[in-house]
Amino acid sequence: MWNWTPAPNHIAQTVAFDEFASGWNDPFTDEDSELAIFEKVFCPEALEICIEETNRYADQTGNCRTKRWEKWVAVGESDMMRYLAIRMLMGLNKKPQIRQYWSRDPLFASPIIGELMSQDRYGEISKYLHFCNNEELVDGDRLLKIRKIWDVCMNNFQNC
Repeated sequence: MWNWTPAPNHIAQTVAFDEFASGWNDPFTDEDSELAIFEKVFCPEALEICIEETNRYADQTGNCRTKRWEKWVAVGESDMMRYLAIRMLMGLNKKPQIRQYWSRDPLFASPIIGELMSQDRYGEISKYLHFCNNEELVDGDRLLKIRKIWDVCMNNFQNC
């Protein structure tokens, strides 16, 4: 049986919260759309990291001999925003299988998703989605695969 033991030199960091030091500093208004709130944390810099690293990973790992690779088009801002929107919609409306989001069966239909992006394009982006350059990995960093985007989003969240 496995027994948990604390790390010998670990000291937990605590933060004192009060009504002035926690939450958003920039209050929301009725005019703020969901997109505007999302973009406060997931800013253009974070979007650019997703686009750049996804395209880099596709270039590094793509198999140029397949027919599917011949159709690959680098991800752009519009593609990535649509991809993220689909991922959020999938969280709101769960289906047993990914392909059912593109189904024409009235029982499973989610027409907005098919209007945003084809199933093939969604699959291609999912296959290559990346947030770091694998050639610049740092040993010992547990967040290394998401470190760049994590730092940008956390900084934005702390400064909102």
